[in-house]
Amino acid sequence: MTGTKSASGDIITDRSKQMERWAEHYQELYTRENTITNAAIGSIDPHPVMEELDVPPSVEELSKAIDSLTCGRAPGSDGIPPEVLKVGKRSELLRHLHGVLLQCWEEGTVPPGHA
Repeated sequence: MTGTKSASGDIITDRSKQMERWAEHYQELYTRENTITNAAIGSIDPHPVMEELDVPPSVEELSKAIDSLTCGRAPGSDGIPPEVLKVGKRSELLRHLHGVLLQCWEEGTVPPGHA
């Protein structure tokens, strides 16, 4: 380190004094008292609940998402090129992909290597 400012703004060049200042800085940073009151929190207007976001994605939504993929791009982390998904959409692949999507939706997890 070349220099560290003291609480008063002076430059500290001594290494041990710099370390003391950093310790003091983080002590101040993480031991501040909470100044937010419960009344202030209670006065915040709640956002409306968007229950439509709880509805699992439909086959139609998945189909539209596949249609929006750009061909000629590198595959994602799953290794499946967009072209394969677009062609496979016309077969049973869409139904199987939708099943996997619903399972991920319900469990709240994505299989390892596909996130």
